Amino acid sequence: DSCDTGRHLRCCDPPLARAPRGDWFCGPVCERRAKGELLERDCEATDDRIGAGAFAAGWRVREAYLGASKHGNWRYVDPGGRALRTCGEAAAAWKEEEGEEEG
Repeated sequence: DSCDTGRHLRCCDPPLARAPRGDWFCGPVCERRAKGELLERDCEATDDRIGAGAFAAGWRVREAYLGASKHGNWRYVDPGGRALRTCGEAAAAWKEEEGEEEG
C-alpha cells in the first residue's frame, strides 16, 4: 500500500476484503498526494473554520506543504492568494472583508 494514512478497507468504495497487491492508492486524497497536489478542505469545513460563505467567496483552506495535513499544518488562503497561518486570523480577515462589502 502506498498510503501512510489510516483507512478501513470496509470504507473503501467499493469495500475491500484485503489490501490489493502492489502499489495502490486508497482514494482521491491519496491520488492527489501522489501527484504532488496540496490537499484542500471542502466547502463545509472551510466555512466552519473561517465563517459562513467564505468558501463561496473564494477562501480556501489548504495544506501548508505536501503532507502537512497529517500534522495539522493548514493555511487559510484569501481570494487574492494571501495565506494566513491561523483560522483566527482568517476569520478576522473574512469578517473585515464582509464588513467592507456591506458598508
